[in-house]
Amino acid sequence: MEEKHGRSIADIVVSVTIAVLLYGIGWVFLPEGIFLVGLAPLPICLVTLGRGIKGGLVATLIGLSLVYLFPGEGSKGYLFFTLGLIGTGFGLSIRRAVSPKNTVLLSTLFLLLLFILHFSFILLYEDKQPPVIKLTETLQNTINIQGMALFQELEYKGTSPDEIKTLKLLYEETVTTAFQLTPAFLLLISLLYSWFIYELIKFILKRQAEPAWRAEPAWQGYSFSKWPPFSLWRVPDIFVWGFIIGWTGMLLGEYKGIDIFYFMGINLRYIFQFIFFLIGISIVTFYLKKYNVPLFIQILACFLLVVFVYALTFLGVFDTWFDFRRLEEEKRGGKK
Repeated sequence: MEEKHGRSIADIVVSVTIAVLLYGIGWVFLPEGIFLVGLAPLPICLVTLGRGIKGGLVATLIGLSLVYLFPGEGSKGYLFFTLGLIGTGFGLSIRRAVSPKNTVLLSTLFLLLLFILHFSFILLYEDKQPPVIKLTETLQNTINIQGMALFQELEYKGTSPDEIKTLKLLYEETVTTAFQLTPAFLLLISLLYSWFIYELIKFILKRQAEPAWRAEPAWQGYSFSKWPPFSLWRVPDIFVWGFIIGWTGMLLGEYKGIDIFYFMGINLRYIFQFIFFLIGISIVTFYLKKYNVPLFIQILACFLLVVFVYALTFLGVFDTWFDFRRLEEEKRGGKK
């Protein structure tokens, strides 16, 4: 019993040490070090797999106390706490055999929730700008400076004033839209990050490399459900309302001059447009495979079809009602 308890403590200590080292070294070498910062949940996940949710939470709290010794703002500690909870959540999901899709989705939503809470707390109770606003303003200023330099170079090369004016309007509109889509970009980044961490955990567990501090890793033996083939991807029917509400809010906000409606609408529109765009490509891939089109031609066709963003998006949207691949019929046939 004492040996088991000692191993448990050793697991937590080693996991915390690795997580804090990854996090600390990453902060020192920012912005390149952001990759190391993002790996901090991995050791926490492994200790959760071996020791359960209590092990993951204890490792997170111990690591948090060490991170607060770092020089700098308290937001560094909050970020480590967030990453620790993400690692604990991944470990718990894998222990309970939650599907990959639901694991990544829950992680994405949890990341966004913690970000919103942190953002709201700083706005309400601290007399300073949230880090994301500082970063956005810095990035926007950098882009504006580069834009001015570009237009000065065009003037120097003799480009006509009318052409420069048109380019300026297009440039400003593009930059403004891009920064209005910050929430949509955050969602996409959170989704990609959650997927990357899940795949990395799966890779580590499949390798089942023995750590030096254990003769028999406690986190061995976990199996993973496979992702469905891309050609069979689909989303719940209710998602189509996100697409419809996004377009409605954007158009209503633009027509009535209600900024909040436009802001929320344009972000919803692009989030669900991206989702249905992927579903559109999935439908095309399904039929390319069905008719045994060579793999090289399939890849080339998907690459060329990216140009037809709106056509593929609406193909994905209409799949909600028409089920172009007849997947529902196949499901019903399988149940008989």
